[in-house]
Amino acid sequence: MTEKKPIASMAADDAGGGAGATSDSSGESDAHPDVHGNLTHEKQKRVLEMQMHTLSMHGARPPSHPLADKFNDEHISKILNIAERNNEIARKGRSEFRWLAMLSIVIAVSFLMFLTLFLVGSHTEVYMELIEFIVAFLGGLGGGIGIKSYLDRKG
Repeated sequence: MTEKKPIASMAADDAGGGAGATSDSSGESDAHPDVHGNLTHEKQKRVLEMQMHTLSMHGARPPSHPLADKFNDEHISKILNIAERNNEIARKGRSEFRWLAMLSIVIAVSFLMFLTLFLVGSHTEVYMELIEFIVAFLGGLGGGIGIKSYLDRKG
């Protein structure tokens, strides 16, 4: 059974960094300039795969997704059509919200006018208490919204 070594140690062994390495008078091995030349074919392939993997991780070449190569003009047109439909739906929703808000305001003002016309003449005390309650409610609502927006801006 053979022992599995890391690729770096295999490359060093094959490049002459092992026990049988030869060196010149400067102390460098004679295999140093071309490490890949002294490796077996299988080890060269593994070293090359590791180098390519390292390059792709560090962004030396853009990563390629299998679906990216299959996009064509028809797909892009479909995506743009879907985006346009979404924009139209959002515009329609905003328009409906504006109409609903305006209708709510008209109903509230009409109700207040109705109360004023029928309660001022005969039940002034009830009308004043109702107005105080409405003002207090709106003040509390506005104060709560104001405090929340202040706290959101602050922190």
